[in-house]
Amino acid sequence: MKKNIYLTSLRLKNKNIKNCYFAGVWGLNDTEIFDKKKNKKILNSYQLNPSDLSQTYFFLENFYYKTIRKISINLNKIHKTNLNYKYWAILLSPWLQNYISVLYDRWKILSDLEKKKTNFIRLMCEESITPINNSNDFFALSQSNYFNQHIFEDILDFKKKENRKNFYNLKNKKKSLLIYYLIKICKILFSTDKFKVTNFYLDVNFNKKKNIFLDILRKVYIRFVTKINNLAFKTYKYDFGLRTKITASISKNKKRNFENYFYSRLFLDVPGEIIEGYNIHKNTRINLIKSHYTYSMYSHFDNYSLKLYLAERKIKKDKIICLEHGGSFPHYRMNFNFEENFFDKKYTWYKKYFKNHKQFQNFNLFQKYLKEFDPGDKIIIFGSVTPRYLHKIIFSRTPSNILSKTKMIRSLFENMNNEQKKNVMFKPHPSNNSNLYINTLPEFEKIFGQEKLLFESVISTINKAKILICTTPETTFTECMLSNKPTILVYDSKIYKRHNICKKLINEMKKNKIIFFNTEEASKHLNRIYQDPYKWYNSAKIKNLRKKFLNEAVGYY
Repeated sequence: MKKNIYLTSLRLKNKNIKNCYFAGVWGLNDTEIFDKKKNKKILNSYQLNPSDLSQTYFFLENFYYKTIRKISINLNKIHKTNLNYKYWAILLSPWLQNYISVLYDRWKILSDLEKKKTNFIRLMCEESITPINNSNDFFALSQSNYFNQHIFEDILDFKKKENRKNFYNLKNKKKSLLIYYLIKICKILFSTDKFKVTNFYLDVNFNKKKNIFLDILRKVYIRFVTKINNLAFKTYKYDFGLRTKITASISKNKKRNFENYFYSRLFLDVPGEIIEGYNIHKNTRINLIKSHYTYSMYSHFDNYSLKLYLAERKIKKDKIICLEHGGSFPHYRMNFNFEENFFDKKYTWYKKYFKNHKQFQNFNLFQKYLKEFDPGDKIIIFGSVTPRYLHKIIFSRTPSNILSKTKMIRSLFENMNNEQKKNVMFKPHPSNNSNLYINTLPEFEKIFGQEKLLFESVISTINKAKILICTTPETTFTECMLSNKPTILVYDSKIYKRHNICKKLINEMKKNKIIFFNTEEASKHLNRIYQDPYKWYNSAKIKNLRKKFLNEAVGYY
């Protein structure tokens, strides 16, 4: 008997369908994800294999660099420009990297399931999707059940050569000419591009020595400019006819493979800021002061107005320096090395591991965490957050490994002795109960009890701690290490594959019981040190190792 597969957590009204299975944890609703009977019916497993993930990553990385050149040619034709592909790469990032990952992930899920005796449950959704103008909205879209159901069914139609339907809502809001002219007036009044400075910080000024007043003025001005420039998103609407013509001109190959599917969808899905809104954003926005060296920590990811500014600085051959906004042990690979390949320099938390890297000292971070905390009496376990659907290829937590991650935390707690259990508190990620992420709160309430969950800032949480336990080798671990509170890290090294640059240090910290890949070993260590953790943590050997970590991870000491 064929297995009937639900591709998302949307359900048919007809409940008489038998032998139902699920394509992944995203096919289960919040109350079903940790139900053992339900999750035994999850069929897809390709993301669970680390070697498959590496193979997928490098395939998509090559595909990305091939695609960005091809898209650039088409965008130059559409807008009658002759701009370098690096210019368009800055405007399209990180949307394009994530979009490629999303489409390939959904394609691969179906391709793997087709090899089994399966029947896909098709819902023929009537719920339409609002096309996005702002690329920042793509993450939320990628987590939508309706969007994913449409994409899954669209792939099936493409493979079977059936008629494919448009699932976008074309009844967009009217364009606002009033807003358009308001931005034009603000451009005349507030543009500062007649001037040029040496250094310009778009979001965070990381220098230890800075003029506080001028820095506040800079922040206020950039926020004001961004707010006004973002009004342009209301001045244009999705043009389905234009996009269909563009798609027809580039999608002519009849083969039913992923590459051709991708190009058959690409220009239908590109955010409006790149197609209909490009000239409006470019020509009406308030122009910022020019600079020889421009620094960006977040802006090159999430601010289209400032991405236009950065792209222009790029073609003017000024220097762009991006700064990491978090870090610990660096990922094995990340974002197809976009920042390394398209910016002049990348300032990293960790010591240099790429030719244009430079380690910088994050004085804001030091000021925040290098201080005297209260002694504390709690064992604090830090949780993390996992998107409902995979939204980018990453060597970290994904929907497919949420069950093993939760099982690890349960095992860590259950292996503690009774005295420790009384003093354990669990710190969920702030976004844990958002509808964009898998809601693990009910499961952690079962494990720890509702009264043991901490909904406070990281700083307040550290202040309560006697011992800190991190479960991801990422930013929170660095913050905890800076606090000088006894800290250990427990994680699955198969899920969190780290860069080779830190392999030696990880092994040394594992040998000295700061890092654990096994919850039983971690629990035994806690039993030994619990009464006086500082005796272990401040021993000469561990103290030197902590200094070594902080030196390599954040350039401290």
